[in-house]
Amino acid sequence: MNTRNWSIALCSAAIAVVATVSPARSETVEITGDAVNVRSGAGLNYGVITVWNRGVQGNRIKQQNGWSYVVTGPVEGWVSSSFVKPVGTSGGAQPTYDAIGRIDNARFKGNGSVEVKMNGDNATVLFAARGENIRPFSTVYYGTVYSNSGSLIRVSLTGFESLRTNGRIPTTGECQLLLNNQQLQSAVCRASGVDHGRTALTKF
Repeated sequence: MNTRNWSIALCSAAIAVVATVSPARSETVEITGDAVNVRSGAGLNYGVITVWNRGVQGNRIKQQNGWSYVVTGPVEGWVSSSFVKPVGTSGGAQPTYDAIGRIDNARFKGNGSVEVKMNGDNATVLFAARGENIRPFSTVYYGTVYSNSGSLIRVSLTGFESLRTNGRIPTTGECQLLLNNQQLQSAVCRASGVDHGRTALTKF
């Protein structure tokens, strides 16, 4: 296969991956049905973690094949997107930061994105491969904001999750989020005791 055909093949594969797994722009959402199953994965073949009723609100941080990954308090999981709707941003909307850039992790180096969702003092930081990257990769850090100067947000970590951990695991560590005029410039997170627990992204 010549270079041109390789390029076309790689671009096609990348488009397929982006269409299948896409980080959502973090947003506050509400459950619109009664007795909605929250599952451990994006599909009916995954086990039910709990059940949410109409009116439950949380943060949607990613989407996949018609499913939404929603975090609310200590509970999180996949919900059919047909039972999820965005909540209006008027009133006490929480800040959201995101950036596209270069990811550096022991398990992955390449182009990706980072999204930071604030909910009071709680923060969720999601790194994910995107663009031409074919191999799936994501890390999610959970913690509490303990310092915010306006240009640097520091988060004390309580949890970590990746494709290798099979769910959230407790951890300690820190995320440092550098901002300029409320725009995220870089993010570095370190989860203690995990071989791939450090993830950094520098904005393009």
